[in-house]
Amino acid sequence: MQANVAVAAGGDNQPLPPAAVFAGAELAFLMDHAVDGDIRPQDLVDAMSVRMNTMLEAYVVNPIRLRQVLDETDSVISGSFVLRFMEGATDWAEGDLDIYVDCVSVDAFKAYLASEEYVRGEPAEQHKTYDHGGGSIREVIKFKKPGNGPSIDLIVSRNKLSVFPIADFWGTHVMNLLSGSSLCIAYPHTLDRIAFLVPRRSTDWKVPFLVGKYEQRGYEFEELDTEELGKVRYFGDKHCLCIPVRRGGGTFGRGALVNTVVWKL
Repeated sequence: MQANVAVAAGGDNQPLPPAAVFAGAELAFLMDHAVDGDIRPQDLVDAMSVRMNTMLEAYVVNPIRLRQVLDETDSVISGSFVLRFMEGATDWAEGDLDIYVDCVSVDAFKAYLASEEYVRGEPAEQHKTYDHGGGSIREVIKFKKPGNGPSIDLIVSRNKLSVFPIADFWGTHVMNLLSGSSLCIAYPHTLDRIAFLVPRRSTDWKVPFLVGKYEQRGYEFEELDTEELGKVRYFGDKHCLCIPVRRGGGTFGRGALVNTVVWKL
């Protein structure tokens, strides 16, 4: 699948009912049918919006409000949640929700989590290992609902760009962003469960464990194409696959903030 494919409307076949293609369907499947004209663009967007709300209900009472806060603070969700969002039905256990926030908006996000009855974890819980973020993370703050409630990890960037740590991830398959209104997949071959190690991060001590974890989930790690090594990339560039997850979502993020984070593999 090519990045930023225009989703066609109409087609020779009647549009498939959104409910019939939404439940458990992989994003790659839905995109293929949208390109073929079997699914109307607005139905694809609506299906993704419903899926996001449904998945977020495991963490918050009001998922729509969480999505608003994400966009208001230029924060994004990344990690396994986004991969599960892309894959649809999966037997992966629900883990922590990883939210990436800039160093300016962190207090606003803390206040929001408090309104959702999250409490800050004990000091011993504050330093969950996020080695895949290199030196771009200022701190990781764990929040949890009382009892056996869900957990949210607030990953705070060292600068005013929430996506800064994601550009320093150890593998291409986890370099994805989900805002309240848009999904950005930096390397669209992720939809085919193909991943590449980032050379500068491949010697990190935790990488072999992480590779094994994702291989068990069906991802195949291939040798990096030399053409990728010299490319200057940024989230939202022509190589990304970016789609709205709500009507009016449009392009990813606010543009200027996202585009200032660049990287090379």
